[in-house]
Amino acid sequence: MSASIAFSTASVHGPEDYWLRDRRAARYWVEPQRTFTGDPHIDYGLSSFPVAIFQPNRPAADTPIVVGLQGIGAPMEFNDFIVPQLLDMGIAVILFDTFMAGKRRVLRDQSGDMLDDLGEMARRGYALSADWMGTLFAATADDTRAALRLAAERHGLTSDRVALFGISFGALLHSGAFSKHGVGRRLLCVGGHADLSAMARGFSLSWFIRKAGPVLTSRPFRSILCRKILGLAVLLDVLDSLVADPDKYRAVNPITYADQVDGGRRARFLVGENDWIAAPREAERCAGQFGDGACYVVPDMSHDRFVEHTPYFLATQLGDWAW
Repeated sequence: MSASIAFSTASVHGPEDYWLRDRRAARYWVEPQRTFTGDPHIDYGLSSFPVAIFQPNRPAADTPIVVGLQGIGAPMEFNDFIVPQLLDMGIAVILFDTFMAGKRRVLRDQSGDMLDDLGEMARRGYALSADWMGTLFAATADDTRAALRLAAERHGLTSDRVALFGISFGALLHSGAFSKHGVGRRLLCVGGHADLSAMARGFSLSWFIRKAGPVLTSRPFRSILCRKILGLAVLLDVLDSLVADPDKYRAVNPITYADQVDGGRRARFLVGENDWIAAPREAERCAGQFGDGACYVVPDMSHDRFVEHTPYFLATQLGDWAW
């Protein structure tokens, strides 16, 4: 499954007022012309997305920018906790929904999550495979560029002091935009890193699920499973493929391009000592492959307990950009 990405023909609707943590933003709806599957319902659900732009009271052209991405399947609102701190530092914040998260879903008119979306796509004959990861990384990089272009054109936010901030899966996606696609001057990852195969190994629960209930994910039974279980089966297949044959996906793995990032662009990773998804040893290895990379391991931080540790990380990594 491939994507034809053409933001030059994107429609932009808005802005409208949007609030997080008592801070006002301008929210837009971006509708790019993209074809992922040929199914208009799926393609529209995956392509169009909301963008929220928070701007401090500072000359726009001199204002640094942080673009934030959240974890897998999580809405952009999950990054609300970074907004007040960064605005108070004089740094603009851009948030947008990633694939199958928040308002960017195949099943927008129904409750559910990304597993339901994956299941619906499979039911329609478009089961995602690990080969789609290249499209996902490229599309996310283009989404980030589009959001930055929107901020420049509508808000005068033209500074090249751009940091890509990501949590968990968002860290992996932004690692691709940063290392392979050259977006941003700083990469700030929390509970995540730049190695696709290593992150997939952490995400994959197939060893447990398949031992506990192999029938649920076996191919002969998928046609009669509920949509969420079907989506889970698709996700596990993707993760297993990435783990089983990392060399096959080397070209789409962000860490492959780490040594091409020049020394003027820095990569920083914050992980918990007991993080079983973004393992400290893997994050440290990733940091070592960047010309200017560093990893910080926090003893009492885990994959789902990071909010209290993030403010200090942002303050130290962006303090020289504050007003």
